[in-house]
Parts: sequence; C-alpha cells; structure tokens
Amino acid sequence: MQNRRVGRVTVALSLIILGAGLLADNLLGTGYSEWLWRLWPAVLIALGVEYLVRSRAAADDTGGPSLDMGALAVLLVVVLILGGVRLTRGIALWLLPDWSAPFTIAAEKAAVLDLGAARTLRVEMDVGRMVVTGDSPDGRVHVRARVLAPSLFPPEAAPLAEELVLLEVKETPQPTIRANLDPKRGPGLFRSWIAKLELAVQVPPGVDLALTGNAGSIAASDLEGNLSVSLDAGEVTLAQIQGNATVRTDAAAVTAEGITGTLDASTGPGTIRAERFGGGRLTSQVGRVEAQDWQGPLVLATETGAIMASTRIPVTGDLEVQTRLGSVVLDLPASSQAAFDLRTRLGSLDVPPEFTVVRQGTGAEARGTLGDGQAQVRVETDTGQIALRLR
Repeated sequence: MQNRRVGRVTVALSLIILGAGLLADNLLGTGYSEWLWRLWPAVLIALGVEYLVRSRAAADDTGGPSLDMGALAVLLVVVLILGGVRLTRGIALWLLPDWSAPFTIAAEKAAVLDLGAARTLRVEMDVGRMVVTGDSPDGRVHVRARVLAPSLFPPEAAPLAEELVLLEVKETPQPTIRANLDPKRGPGLFRSWIAKLELAVQVPPGVDLALTGNAGSIAASDLEGNLSVSLDAGEVTLAQIQGNATVRTDAAAVTAEGITGTLDASTGPGTIRAERFGGGRLTSQVGRVEAQDWQGPLVLATETGAIMASTRIPVTGDLEVQTRLGSVVLDLPASSQAAFDLRTRLGSLDVPPEFTVVRQGTGAEARGTLGDGQAQVRVETDTGQIALRLR
C-alpha cells in the first residue's frame, strides 16, 4: 500500500528552507528571509507537483492521494507566527523590554541642514524614538540617527547595523528629514525586530515643526514655534513649547506641560495629561483625560473614561466637559468668575451646598454662579458622577 498523503514532503522542505534562511539572517546579517517571504507561491507549486507524483505512484491502487492536513496545519501555524512577528514588530518594539545579547551593535549617521529663509521643517520616521529639542548651537538643524541592535557577534560587525539606517535630508521644496530602518538590509527577521532607531534633531528658535511617525515615541522640548505631531501608536511627550501645539494619534499616550499657546490633542485609546498650557481641546475616545493649571477656553471630552480638571488659576474662560461613560472631577479656585451648568443622565452630583440641584429620575442637574459668572462651565455625562470642589 503506497503512501497517498500529499503535503509532508513539501512542508518538510519548506520548514527546512525557511529555518535556514532565518538562521543565516540572524547569524550572518544576510537578507534571505525577506527574499523567501516573496516566494510563498512556490509552496503551492510544490504541493501540486507532489500531488501529481503521488497520483502516478498510486495509479494501480484503488483511490487517489489525499492532503495531509496535519502537515499543512503545522506549516500554517509557523507562517502565522512569523507573519505576526513581521506585522507587529514595529509596535511591539516599544512594548517589550530590551533583549539581552552578548553584544550590542551601534551605528550612527549625522547630517546638518541649513534652513536659510525657511521657517518650517518636517521630520518623518516609521518606527523608533524621535527626540526634537530647540538647542541648536549654530542656527542650523543638526540631525543624528542612531541604531542599536543586539548581536551574537562583537561590535566589529557594526557595518551591518549601519546598513540598517536610512537618513534622508532635503532642503527643497520643503525642508524635510526622514529616517527609517531599512528592512531589506536588516540583520535578520528577529534581530531587525528588536533593533531600535533613535532620531535626535536640534533646531534653532522660530521654526514651525511637523513631526510624524507610525509607531514608537516622539518627544519635543524647549522649542520656540508652532508644533504639529502625528503618531499612529506609541507615546508623545511635549515640554516647554513657546507656541501652539497640535497632537493627533490613533492609539497613544499624550503628556504635555509648559505650552504657552493652545494645545489641541486627540487620541483613540490612550490617556492625555496636560499641565500649564493656554487652553485648547483634549479628546480621547477611550482613556483618562487630565488637565491642570490652564489659561483660556478649554474643551475636555471622552467617549469612555474619567475626566479630571484641576487648576490653581481662577477660571475666566469657558470650560466644556463631556463624557458618555465616566466620572468628572473639577477642582477649581473659589475666586473663579464662572456660571456652572452640570448634568448627568445616570449618576450623582457632588456640588457645593449653595448650588441648586434638581433631581430628574436617575439623573440630576445643578446650577450655580461664582463671582460675576463671566465664564461658562458646562459639564455633561451620560453615566457617571460629577464632583465640583472649590478651594
């Protein structure tokens, strides 16, 4: 009785070839795995050839060959695991601790950009850590891209890491800096996965910045000029910005302090914390929003998440707070000049005794005035408690 199972030979050869490519990449710094991923249709061809061979061999027997589902399942699981590593390595890079290895390979590329009369600069990065500061020593833009990669070999293999860094600097039509890791020249699937790109940019004062990234972290500090940040996933940190700041993320934590202008920050899942800023708008779909010591009109909003607003500065600008599911806590000076309108559809109110409270079924409304009521403070939640504390 001949073996009519189709797939065992193809799966075995596929695993051997794929494993050899990954091993060569991780030990020798080659790029075989990237090349092998593009040859996946060859597995289908091999299965077809094996099926024909089995069919001819079983021509004299009753019945035909059948697929070995167990072997194919093993190959599918391996491909899904490795494919998941490839797809998620950018985000997972910043969620995992540093991987321990006998050696660490470091390589660096640097460039200098003269802006001339231009007052805007764009900085782009796919995955990594971006740090932008306003401490340029000579009025020009200084750029340093550095990669750190764990290695089984001593640092003499640094040229392999240097090939990972792609640094592009353009002066026209718009000054642009672009830094990335080159996956085609990376030292293997798993070592590229944990290689880290660090991009440091020093800019002169008076430059408006647009910073973009796919995954990782972006930090900007001590800047004079307007700032725009766009990051798909990771973490954004802003400090000491003399200008307006805008932050847009799909899933990231945002922390900001010392913004002299307005702050407009929005994220999907993620927390937003802002301190000492000139008002603006903070919105999160899922996550906590905290604002402290602001000046000027302010909007705080979440779909799901608590909101905390605390300030030692008397409120003189309008404050609007809204959440569908979450509690709201306001901690404000009693010397504020504001009229309050607080509403919850399903929850409770904790307000000063001089406020007027009206119960409406499962919800409640409260109104009150401090000083001349110059500013309007409106708070609304569908489900959650509203607490107002005066000091």
